[in-house]
Amino acid sequence: MDPRELTFKGEESAAALACGACGTVYRLNESALAERCCRKPVCECGAECAKGYSICAGCLGERRSAQRRAAFEQAEKVAYDAYDGEYVLLEDDRYLAHDALEEAVYEMIRNGDPSLPAPLGTSHLPLFGYSVEVSGMPRIDAIDVLEGALEEYYDGAMDDVDANGLQRALDGWVAEQYLRAFFPGDKVVTLTSLLDRMVDQVEWDDLARDEPEWDDASRIDGGPRS
Repeated sequence: MDPRELTFKGEESAAALACGACGTVYRLNESALAERCCRKPVCECGAECAKGYSICAGCLGERRSAQRRAAFEQAEKVAYDAYDGEYVLLEDDRYLAHDALEEAVYEMIRNGDPSLPAPLGTSHLPLFGYSVEVSGMPRIDAIDVLEGALEEYYDGAMDDVDANGLQRALDGWVAEQYLRAFFPGDKVVTLTSLLDRMVDQVEWDDLARDEPEWDDASRIDGGPRS
């Protein structure tokens, strides 16, 4: 905003432009950029935008939410009990294996953690997650390795080495590595059946915990003494 011309000492012609507010330097043919510098743009809704944005934070959030809703509605839905993937991705970006997910949901129900639909009077439980694609270590191509290693050697050096043997060795080594990468899949995993099962488990555990214990001396024919 309020761009100013910059000149070299002893010269009259301008060499560049600078924003009058922050001093950012622009070329002479960038006067429009210099004028807009430090001027907060206005969103279509009338709210000010952050520098470098043409949409305000509120409208940007609504746009992203709409995009996520559209992607959710178009995605294939699969019930948790029918999902055969190793991991589920939750909305809070946690990748959880089945046992860890079931334990987490159990604790959410028991503790009523407000950070996370509504069984047992809570409103924090995840109704769905996303499928996860798991990728191991990628294959290493022996030819690529040898081409790099023998780049400075004589012509035909590749014909004098056992590329197939190297490939077998590389494949064996890769198979022994426990390197895994996780990527969001294209399916929505509905967790209703898991929630119902964990609610039942919590209620059962509460009943078992509250049941009175009887010592052997107080029992007659398997029941408490009156």
